[in-house]
Amino acid sequence: MKHLLSIGIFLFCSYFSIAQERLKKVEFYGKARTNLLHQNLNVEVDTTNPNKANYGHSLIDLGILIRPSNSTEIITDLRIRNEHGGFFGGAVTFGVRRLTLKGIIDDKIRYNIGDIDLKITPYTLYNNSYQTEVNEATIFSNQRSLISYENYFKENYWRQQGAQLEFALVYPNSKLQEIDFNIFTTRHNTAVAASSTPERLFSGFSVVPKTLLGNFGIHTVYLYDLKNTINDIQLFSNRAHSMSGTLNKEFFKNYNFFFETGYSKTKIEDLISNDLNEIEDYFWNIGFKTQKFWGLDIQLNALNNGAYYRAPGAQNIRLNYLTQSGVFNLISNDQVQRPMGILDYLYNDVNYFNQFDESLDAYNPIFNNTMPYGQATPNRKGLSLQLTKKQLLEGLTLNLNGHMFSEIIGVGTEEIKTYKVYQSSLNYKYNRFTIKFGVKHENTKRDGANFEKIDLWSRQIDGGLDIKLMNDLDFISGIKIHEASGNELLLDYDILNNPFIMTPTFYNMKQVLSAVGLRLSFGSHSTLTTSYNIYSYDDSNIDYSINQFQILYKLNF
Repeated sequence: MKHLLSIGIFLFCSYFSIAQERLKKVEFYGKARTNLLHQNLNVEVDTTNPNKANYGHSLIDLGILIRPSNSTEIITDLRIRNEHGGFFGGAVTFGVRRLTLKGIIDDKIRYNIGDIDLKITPYTLYNNSYQTEVNEATIFSNQRSLISYENYFKENYWRQQGAQLEFALVYPNSKLQEIDFNIFTTRHNTAVAASSTPERLFSGFSVVPKTLLGNFGIHTVYLYDLKNTINDIQLFSNRAHSMSGTLNKEFFKNYNFFFETGYSKTKIEDLISNDLNEIEDYFWNIGFKTQKFWGLDIQLNALNNGAYYRAPGAQNIRLNYLTQSGVFNLISNDQVQRPMGILDYLYNDVNYFNQFDESLDAYNPIFNNTMPYGQATPNRKGLSLQLTKKQLLEGLTLNLNGHMFSEIIGVGTEEIKTYKVYQSSLNYKYNRFTIKFGVKHENTKRDGANFEKIDLWSRQIDGGLDIKLMNDLDFISGIKIHEASGNELLLDYDILNNPFIMTPTFYNMKQVLSAVGLRLSFGSHSTLTTSYNIYSYDDSNIDYSINQFQILYKLNF
């Protein structure tokens, strides 16, 4: 009897242990935050507009992970948000941020249906990074993480809605190790009869053979209108194809070679006049990386992007520079629209693009004039050099970049613009101190007659100092300086990459954003940050300043 009891206890404990190891059928996770802002505007001769603003919100994002089987998952994120100042819950909103079905078929094919994140290469499908930062201080990067989260900016992925299949063919004991496949189709926009906008889809595939020599890939993306979803007037389509590869350094004595080349074709079919307009162009990008010299990570590459190369999913800008914040929209007694600046881009209600479209969006040349649409910016050729030293001193990392580019064909003239960019960043950690610094200087020039001449320079500086006062308490501070002077010709492009509006614009401005704060950590899942910001903006037409106090609480669970 004694032995039977022991065996029973052993079996029960074994069963209980196995049950604990099984995946849970339902899991909960989420994020919560409260963000409170007080801003005070200072501007000369303004007796008609408000100069104080208090606003903020609280929200909870509840994530639910359901596993109906060992090979299937259902993921959803539910949101409750309350704008501060609402009347008895009148400002409360409910929404669904994500709904995804994912799983594995026969332990071989992965699938995703619903909200999916997609990325291929910088020339086909790639969500380009922010242009208003160089090496941002912690006090600012914490705020920027909220922007990324709200707009689904996860690294360089695009959030799309559709279906995706991923699988691989594996070849053991072979020079060809495996071939990875990625196939997807998403719904880009719905049909709108009022504006004669047809249903639009975005499809693509990527095939990447992995070998002992290196990895190679063939990639295709296709943005296209579906016929007969409305009473069609015009149909748009764009195909972009590329071939890429990386060659392992083991075969080339400490050198890694990489390349990507391809072409695109864009069509606009007018069903009323039976006209067909087309553009097509090519690109190539080739370079190498090495660590052979002086312990430096060195990267050198050359590129040539045709003037009519188009890949909408890779030629994008995150920030809508044409947007206007609702905070202190008008200033001075003359009711002048307040110029937006780096304070608005970080803290206020400006618009960020979380979807791409068929046209090149408006860009701001004083932030990035050389490659405003990322690595795939059309009408560019030139060289780039990057040097990184990870251990110049213990805890010190230094990065230097240089870019020399030019247009391939002139815009509005036969003269071409030349671009030079110099950028450096430094990170240093010593005991309780962390220092960050970054600077980017950019020059644009074009010779010719007086009406053709362009001479523009801009500079961005980021700096930050963090001090760990106690285990759970940090002093954080940062500064951002942005200045520009000169002239440029702002371009508006049509769908076929032709500039149809060219606006002469002159710049003479400087803006500075500085901040100090304290961050209190409650374990590894929640933080409370208080900060004080001083912002000033000065150009040839108007100057103003804004003082800001922020309380930000974040919780992950």
